[in-house]
Amino acid sequence: MMPPRNPNGCPCRSLKRATLTLMFLLSWPILWGADGKRVFSERCASCHGSDARGTGKAPGVAQSPRLSGQSVEQLADVIKHGFPDSGMPAFDLPGSELNAVANYVHALNGGVIPEGAPGTKYVTWGQPQTGDRAPRCSVRLGAF
Repeated sequence: MMPPRNPNGCPCRSLKRATLTLMFLLSWPILWGADGKRVFSERCASCHGSDARGTGKAPGVAQSPRLSGQSVEQLADVIKHGFPDSGMPAFDLPGSELNAVANYVHALNGGVIPEGAPGTKYVTWGQPQTGDRAPRCSVRLGAF
């Protein structure tokens, strides 16, 4: 059965409904991502950087092999309890903010090979030297 048409021959009701549904589906992830990004900007960016790539105060949390293998729940646990011995305080956030920022950090690490992933090979060269910085190079060859 054909949808009702207006005098111009346009199936308006169906088209409007489909358009509104499509707009909702496309904007929903953006709204959730924006919320997590807002929480990150307000609570985390002063240490981890506005681009989440780190500062002199704290390491980056975007494109991080250390974090890429973590679930949203594991990231939320880290945010909630912190690492006080390393300088990261615990954050007592409302559940919705905690989940939003954990999902945001998780999304920042999509597509990154987790550190120590099975099949990942590393090549390291260089001679360790005494002093604070030992010049060594390490390259991840990728998962095989």
